[in-house]
Amino acid sequence: MKEIKNFWKSLNKIYFCNFALVASLMLVILVNFAVQFKVESLQDRIENMQSEISAYKSEISLLEVEWAYLTRPSRLRSLSEKYLQNNGYTLASQIKGSAEMEKFYQASYSQEISGEQLASSL
Repeated sequence: MKEIKNFWKSLNKIYFCNFALVASLMLVILVNFAVQFKVESLQDRIENMQSEISAYKSEISLLEVEWAYLTRPSRLRSLSEKYLQNNGYTLASQIKGSAEMEKFYQASYSQEISGEQLASSL
């Protein structure tokens, strides 16, 4: 009789260890799925943010080109002569050309050198 009790006690310990092992394995699997789902959602979010950033960069470059076109000194001079008519706010002669602008600003108004011109100059 005592042998049977010892057998059941050892059997219960084995079942408990197996149950604990299976339960922990299932918990690890569930946590793994949760982490995988979170990582995939974060990757989708990163892709969306990168596409938004590239859209904003292209919009910024377009706006920079438009700003450069609209703020040409010759255009500003002609608009000031047309609309301001020397009314005391500013004179048309106050708007400088690109030659005078290079004296005051460090921006370069020269054209960009293409790859072929650069290779031929070397």
